[in-house]
Amino acid sequence: MPPRTQRTSIKPVSIINLVSIAFLNLKRHRLRTVVNMAGISVSVAAVAFFLSFYRGTYEGVMFASVIDYATSQGQFNSAMFDDDDPDSWLDVENLIPLSSVGPSSLFSSSFLATAGNDAVTAPRLMSPAYAGNGLAKAPVILAGVDFRKEAAVFSIDKRMIQGCFAGESGVVIGKKLAESLGVAVGDEIRIQANTVDSAPNLDYWKVGGIYSTGYPPVDRGYVFARLDEVGSFLSAGESVNKIYSRVELSPGSAKREAKTRVMRSAAPSLGGLGLEFREWKQYAKAIVADAEFDNGFFAIFIFILLFLSFSTVGGTMRVSVYERKREIGMLRACGWYRSEIGKQFIIESILIGVAGSLVGCILGGIFAVLLEYHPYEFAGVMTNLDIPEFKLTCQLESIDLFLAFLSGFLTAFFAGITPAISAAKMPVLSALSDRQ
Repeated sequence: MPPRTQRTSIKPVSIINLVSIAFLNLKRHRLRTVVNMAGISVSVAAVAFFLSFYRGTYEGVMFASVIDYATSQGQFNSAMFDDDDPDSWLDVENLIPLSSVGPSSLFSSSFLATAGNDAVTAPRLMSPAYAGNGLAKAPVILAGVDFRKEAAVFSIDKRMIQGCFAGESGVVIGKKLAESLGVAVGDEIRIQANTVDSAPNLDYWKVGGIYSTGYPPVDRGYVFARLDEVGSFLSAGESVNKIYSRVELSPGSAKREAKTRVMRSAAPSLGGLGLEFREWKQYAKAIVADAEFDNGFFAIFIFILLFLSFSTVGGTMRVSVYERKREIGMLRACGWYRSEIGKQFIIESILIGVAGSLVGCILGGIFAVLLEYHPYEFAGVMTNLDIPEFKLTCQLESIDLFLAFLSGFLTAFFAGITPAISAAKMPVLSALSDRQ
């Protein structure tokens, strides 16, 4: 008697035949196939949608708002500079000569070659101060700026509601500060601050412009004036204590995280200036923490969906193995190897994964595109996060669809491994037996 593993036909079963038979088996069990595909499709659609949603809403709206109106992509300052101690901002060791604030002096030549000619900086001389109208006053940050360079780094100039973003006609203040002091363009406010020598100083400034970014810390807490005037007012001369920076990379590398990494690469060249680079996340911890929390929630939700899909495919495939015992026994008796039986069920799982993932990518892509072109805006709902023009939107990229497809494919593939092994190891006599 020949060994049990010897086949009656020397010619092996080709992959094409295995795929054809697998397709017929799936067609024969339509309901089970549809259920499995539906589970994979929902999971894949969720992955594609949430990846594009995170990029569009968090990176494109939340993070971009903070960068455009408050922090820039990063800031250069003295290594001794303490953002949490405003009273030390005008200390001598924190002052930077104006001659060292250009891109060519801050960035190495290799960095500029990487970033192109779009590395821009906006120097500021900042100090805690009080702004008042004679009857009331509010704590503010007095910022001496070069208005032209500010417009290249920030977007405050695009949010002017009265006057203009320029220092020729006086200071520029936020809408919330103007409302609290009851002033308008053309009115005078008085600014009180300590000089570099810790001597108190007070002067009257005309309001030349009012802006409204929708970012409350900026709208109520910043007063902008010409850099030379603030330097004279604070007795700081031609010095600054903060240098805000922005870099636009070439197309294809425009992710904000990529920009930050390139900015960090410039850090070694700053040692001679005694400066260090601090990225924007250091100044937006609340929003970053909220994004990380939501990202964790999305990850858990997607994991649950994928696990349910895994369980559904694995469970139905095990039921299929049980129901097809006699079929498996007949194939083994006809000379099929164990490996070919296993491949049969693996191919069925792969076909389910491919079909379900394709449908899921289409559905997820459709929902993402719809939300991208029809964003849901509700800025007033999340004022506690200080996010200008908050809206829910998506930014779909091909990598989102690829990762979503891969997640669905792998889920179906691994779900089919255990049933395939069970089918391959099933004894021929047991499979052909009428007893269950």
